[in-house]
Amino acid sequence: MLISMILAWLTVFFCLMAGLKWVARISKNRSANRFFHKIHIPFGILALIAGLLHGILAGNPSFAILTDFDAAPVLFTLNWGTACFVAVILLAVSYLLRKKLRRYWMPVHRVLTVLTLLLLVLHLFDMGISLPARLLEGRPEPVAEEETLSVESVTEAPVSQASAPSVAPTPEPTPESTPELPVEEPSAPEPATPEGSTEEEPDIEEAPEEPQEETPLVTFSGAVLADGSYTGTADGFNGPITLTVTVEAGQVTDITIDENWDTPRFFDYAVSIVDTILGEQSLEVDTVSGATFSSAGILNAVYDALSSAVVEGELLVTEIDLSAIPRGHGH
Repeated sequence: MLISMILAWLTVFFCLMAGLKWVARISKNRSANRFFHKIHIPFGILALIAGLLHGILAGNPSFAILTDFDAAPVLFTLNWGTACFVAVILLAVSYLLRKKLRRYWMPVHRVLTVLTLLLLVLHLFDMGISLPARLLEGRPEPVAEEETLSVESVTEAPVSQASAPSVAPTPEPTPESTPELPVEEPSAPEPATPEGSTEEEPDIEEAPEEPQEETPLVTFSGAVLADGSYTGTADGFNGPITLTVTVEAGQVTDITIDENWDTPRFFDYAVSIVDTILGEQSLEVDTVSGATFSSAGILNAVYDALSSAVVEGELLVTEIDLSAIPRGHGH
């Protein structure tokens, strides 16, 4: 979500402004120290609020809006962003307990400040800097699911009479149109062949046998598959995706999802890639926009299942570089 990206960068700005208080103190610049001392606490509170809102919205697809988003899908997962938010909370707690900690609260507060900035840098390195591109591109429209024909509907579709080629009936000859043929005179009887003599029959050349056309092999994504049911597993967004693939007559006729750990709303959107695989009988298909990790996991799980079913050839599959896609901004 675009608003989640904006809140993320606001949190970075607030953390840096609050952290400059320590830099101003070390520099011994009175005016700078006085200025950052005034804004230190307000900016710390703003960083806490902006970080919380960012954590609630993060993990939703880029096209999601405030009326249909999932609250905190990745806030309570193990990632650098969550660790950074916990460090900010500990900073606030150390300030509130400064009277009880007495002389120890300032060293603790400074250590937590360094830890927060370090976790913030790791979080930025993990997610990448992609705010300018998102602002220029705007909110993309969700990709509509393409209607695909199943294998049964293609192979068992009856041929209608309208599509069959029509053959014009041959007109019967009439007596007027029939030409008169000349009457043949009876020919003289052939002389009988004497007994004991043989008459050689002319040699008849046998017509060469026409070569039989070989039936083309049925392939799926460039490979010949053995019939049966196969199980495959691959990583999704939050965990492994396990599915079962059924092969009949060399083609994939069914893909059943057995287990997954991804957010149901996004995974249901990613399942449309199953219809694309069945319709095109190929693994060289595009992932679902807005659910890239989940749809890529389904694609890789089908490839893993069919790897043991290959009889001839090699399975061709779309290679997806998930390392270039930020994990915190969509499945």
